[in-house]
Amino acid sequence: MRARRTLAAVVVGLLATGTTLAATAPASGSPRGPSPTERTVSDGKTTFTVVTNPGGATLSYVPGGKVTLLRERTGSGELAFKDMNANGTLDTWEDWRKTPDERAKALAQELTIPQIEGSCCSAATNASSPRA
Repeated sequence: MRARRTLAAVVVGLLATGTTLAATAPASGSPRGPSPTERTVSDGKTTFTVVTNPGGATLSYVPGGKVTLLRERTGSGELAFKDMNANGTLDTWEDWRKTPDERAKALAQELTIPQIEGSCCSAATNASSPRA
């Protein structure tokens, strides 16, 4: 049981670094309710898209990259999510409306031990490398 909790803590940390949560500006209304807004941003090296969900998470992704967007209609509008495993469905661990614990448990059930080990090593290396 302790190993499961430790694994969940590692996955929560990985999820926390993978998706940026930020306060959002009010979205414009449409006949179906508010929907995500998108804007293109460049840091001089990479051009990416920032997606602001109405009342929810702010996401970023590189159009044409491996991560794509999923859109889900809700009773009050539309929301966007990252499809990080490119399976075309919204998995629990991709749903930013879920708690970090729910997301971590769902992802931990899908990962293999080598994937977990690789993520831990990668996270440790990135945390200790100097920022430019």
